[in-house]
Amino acid sequence: MREKHPTEADIAGMFRSGKNCAQVVATEWAEELGYAEHECMQMTAAFGGGCYCGDLCGAAAGAMLVIGLYFGMQDCAENTAAERVREIALRFREAFEKRFGSMICRELLGFDFSKEGQYALAVEAGAQYSKCPLYVHVALEILDALLL
Repeated sequence: MREKHPTEADIAGMFRSGKNCAQVVATEWAEELGYAEHECMQMTAAFGGGCYCGDLCGAAAGAMLVIGLYFGMQDCAENTAAERVREIALRFREAFEKRFGSMICRELLGFDFSKEGQYALAVEAGAQYSKCPLYVHVALEILDALLL
């Protein structure tokens, strides 16, 4: 386990500074993965809000990116690496869904960003500050348990 996880309050502060949930997860792992923070920010820029339509939770998407970068194969002939990525990704999914019942953003937040006006309603309700920090925090804890 890491020595220190960002708290949910820290994560909410990162959201206020402009990071999305996937960016928080990925940048927390940047150093271990050998990437600069700005590279992880760019890699995950489009993953927030379930890719802006309420699909896969950004915290989970960021975690999947970390799993791929940590264990992923560098060419298609690396079957062992591909199986390892699959195994770890499924273990992440199982742990996240056991805790929250879903990895789908719209199910977790109760807002469907693919529908007109739902994003604005979520922002007005403060969902990204009241709910998302927990999802990010738990995603980081699960990654630590699986990868370290």
